Amino acid sequence: MCCNNVIFVGVGLLKQNKVIKRMKKTLSIILSLLCAALSAKMPELWFNPPPRKIVIDQQKSMTLADNGRIYFGITVPEDAGKPAAFAAKEMADLLGKVLKTKIPVSNTRNPDWKYAIILGDSALSRKAGIDVSKVSRDGFIMRTVGSNIYIAGVDEKEKDSQKLLRGESWKVKSKDYQRGTIFGMYDFLERFAGIRFYLPNELGTIIPETKKLTVPAMDIFDRPDCIIRFSNTTSIYQKKDWMDANADPVITGSMMELRLRTHTRYIPNGHGLGHLGYFKRFGKTHPEYFAMDERGKRWTGYPGFLCFSSKELKDEVVQDALSALRGEPPQKRGVCLVLENGLTFHHWYPAVYHKDGFFGVHLQDGYKSCHCEKCKNQFQNPEQIWEMTADVANAVKKAGIPGYITQMGYHFYQDVPKVPLPDNVLVQVATTGAWGCQTKAKRAKENSLLQRWNKKLNKKVWLWNYYLAGDNEESPYSTPGLSQTTPIAIAEYYKQIAPWISGAFLNAKSEARDLLNIYVSMKVLWDLSLDPHALMDEFYQKMFGNAAPFIKQYMKEAEDIWLHKIRGATVETPLGPQPVKLSKREIWEKVYTPRLLKKWDTLFRKAENAVRNSPQELKRVKFFRKFYLEPAQEQQKKYTEACNAVEVLSLQAKKISESLQLDGKMTENVWQQANPHQLNKFKFGKIEICAYFKCLYDKDNLYFGFESIDPKHAELEIGKGFEARRFWGSATIEILLNPNNDRTTLYHFALNPGGVFRALRHPGDLKWNTTLKHAVHIGKDRWSAEIVIPLKDLPGLTKGFPFNISYNRQLKTAKPCSDLYTWTPYLRNGFEEPDRFGKLYFDAVKPNNMIAEYDFAHLTRKNDRIGTRWNIREQGKTAKVSLDSGNFVSGGQALLCSGEAAEDAAGVTFGNIPLERGKKYRYSYFVKAEIPPGGMADGYVCAGKQFFFPENKISGTLPWTRIQGEFTVPAKQTRGIIGFILKGPGKHYRQAEFRSGIIGFTLKGPGKLWIDHIVLQKIN
Repeated sequence: MCCNNVIFVGVGLLKQNKVIKRMKKTLSIILSLLCAALSAKMPELWFNPPPRKIVIDQQKSMTLADNGRIYFGITVPEDAGKPAAFAAKEMADLLGKVLKTKIPVSNTRNPDWKYAIILGDSALSRKAGIDVSKVSRDGFIMRTVGSNIYIAGVDEKEKDSQKLLRGESWKVKSKDYQRGTIFGMYDFLERFAGIRFYLPNELGTIIPETKKLTVPAMDIFDRPDCIIRFSNTTSIYQKKDWMDANADPVITGSMMELRLRTHTRYIPNGHGLGHLGYFKRFGKTHPEYFAMDERGKRWTGYPGFLCFSSKELKDEVVQDALSALRGEPPQKRGVCLVLENGLTFHHWYPAVYHKDGFFGVHLQDGYKSCHCEKCKNQFQNPEQIWEMTADVANAVKKAGIPGYITQMGYHFYQDVPKVPLPDNVLVQVATTGAWGCQTKAKRAKENSLLQRWNKKLNKKVWLWNYYLAGDNEESPYSTPGLSQTTPIAIAEYYKQIAPWISGAFLNAKSEARDLLNIYVSMKVLWDLSLDPHALMDEFYQKMFGNAAPFIKQYMKEAEDIWLHKIRGATVETPLGPQPVKLSKREIWEKVYTPRLLKKWDTLFRKAENAVRNSPQELKRVKFFRKFYLEPAQEQQKKYTEACNAVEVLSLQAKKISESLQLDGKMTENVWQQANPHQLNKFKFGKIEICAYFKCLYDKDNLYFGFESIDPKHAELEIGKGFEARRFWGSATIEILLNPNNDRTTLYHFALNPGGVFRALRHPGDLKWNTTLKHAVHIGKDRWSAEIVIPLKDLPGLTKGFPFNISYNRQLKTAKPCSDLYTWTPYLRNGFEEPDRFGKLYFDAVKPNNMIAEYDFAHLTRKNDRIGTRWNIREQGKTAKVSLDSGNFVSGGQALLCSGEAAEDAAGVTFGNIPLERGKKYRYSYFVKAEIPPGGMADGYVCAGKQFFFPENKISGTLPWTRIQGEFTVPAKQTRGIIGFILKGPGKHYRQAEFRSGIIGFTLKGPGKLWIDHIVLQKIN
């Protein structure tokens, strides 16, 4: 037994030893992996690049071409890689245009060539001493060695630059690769051949032709001062009117990036948390991860705004970051990118993760505050955001994984937090940029912010700058017709803050007037020592020749106006000075005045005359006229037309002498006698309620009564007891008054059915210190309100002043502000647009409209007439002219012509209009159509001859659209007529000889035609 025991014990010890050895081996592997992870290098940032070296010896030179003879060729060795091959092709093409001949390219150095330009990192270049191993990212070496010029940088040699011109997509940053040789090639072309890439089209690409090309001996090491240099306008994926006729927009954008030498590594920092699919992954299983709205509902649907009080959510973010930085596929964590249309991809989105070792935790776009119990005391608390950022970064460090966590100083969390941030946190700061720093105080404030961030992180930050402008009327950033080209200011801004930044992203529009901003910015971010004034002087001379002084004067004046009178205008708010968007009245009557535009028109005429014998320079002057001056002239004209149209919309308040009982019910006789004014759907659409207001006044007060009759009244978010931050999530009636008639200063009163209100003064969202009174009443199917505003609380009150009343019909089950109503039909971007308001008068006013009963308000049909002036024409059994109170633009109802059969014809005319011969008139109306094949409609003016607006027949489906135009009455005609008629196929309507003017609308065949808000004005 003992022997057996010994043997047993021996076997057990042997097994134990093997186990121990395996454990030691496993432990050794784990320790070695951990040590490797701990010792792995962090991604090189190049925030502080090595000094550049520029040595040019003019005493030693090479004549590469002379009088049509070429003494050189381009060599791209086979081991140099695909980016170098692209560089050779591009260089040969552009130098061929300079020298007007073909440039030879080969993979070997041809001994018959006197000189050679050798591109790329290769055995041949390394033999000549060209070592790119220590070249910083995006940098290059350009050196003369014997009779050769070597140009090489660090390239990702397998990347096919030619194919990648078409490869960029919303999912992949396909041009996110190193291509130093390409950048060196473009530097050579600019430095020694005089080529410039000002605009991404033929007119803006300067290729000077010459018979002789001589270059000096050189020893150059260059690299960008700022490693981050890009803009969204360098990715142009739709055709622009400034592009060449046959241009491919994708390739145009890609070539623009290459030629401007934008950066080659995108460090993710663009709303990263919104691209991890959290609502898809956890919406049903963990609703507590998501922000709670004002009604207590979690954002578990798209896009899934997050609750940052949830420790479990932060744990998920940590695990996603660890997985990404380990290089694991997104499927392992279930990470998915979900588009708004529901399409889902397992994908590490570029704004979240970069393979070099970057993970972005920037908050979702359109941030929504959480209203849960844990967050109620954290409302827009920046420390909460930075604590989350620090937690993720610390978890990455603890795991020993090399990599950075990126966050943006943005919105309410822009400033430096108190929470400690580990050294693997990178920060991009969102600032207003040059446009918002035009005073010493603003510059000092922004400088201080950047300095404090540098001190906090012990490293530089990069910027997100807003240069959002453009010609889109629907955009809140739009400034149609105005030049926002400010290259000098933007460049000087970056030079001034150079010590604290590693680069910038320019968030701009893709308009022609943005392109010079981008060009100069990319140049200066590469080399912060450049003089932007010298850059622009060179631009004027190379682009315009003898016309340069005139274009320069225009550009300088336009830049100064934009900076100091338009975008630079600010207003004091509770958050400090904030930029304010000028009203159209201020822009077109005080800044871009007719006198100024006439002066600029003269400058362009002088410029055109100066280069009349230089075809290419003349084309460039005309190009700038088209995209700079003409848009302003067109908008000036539109402004004048719009002013005249808006002036039509007016009402007269009814004067009273008796007092009112303030109970919210509008039951007194004076209310009953006042005309109701219906609210229409904002931007038009289906009208589901009857909402209207009435207006009274006496010597001391202005009175408004409002009522909304709603089939879903029980579902209304009345907002009773709502705190300040939740108020705008309830149903609200909003009264906006501009008493001094400057179309800028607004007095804003908003009231919800719960009796909660806000009184504000704009611009600035300041408190309006008013003594106004109000009362509300809630019934079974409606709610109503009475508001009394003391006239003394309306400074600068004029007899007729702009105002508007709007209503947010907020249902508990609907998205916020999804059903909006308003009195004026001209609003486009929101309720606060005083340029588009109608006017309120205390005295009788003659409307600026030759068409009485222009919006069919309170009209009825009797026999063959609507109101007193509209004559009806109906042909066919189902042809009909009626009034529609469920579909209108203003006045509470619209005219509706309809038919069902091909032979139907319906229409109306309005006659006896006193038009003067030889005079010009402006005419407009709103039209909506549902006309199937076989039907058509038109509108016309008969004033000695017929004028059709629009010129083409109306057919198909057309939403409410404003039609406008001008006409001149023939000299022999004294009066005119307007009418609308529906005519069936085979029927012919012959216009009689009228003795007075007529307007008309016609619909023939099946369909429906709505007409409303008809305006006819004499042009003085």
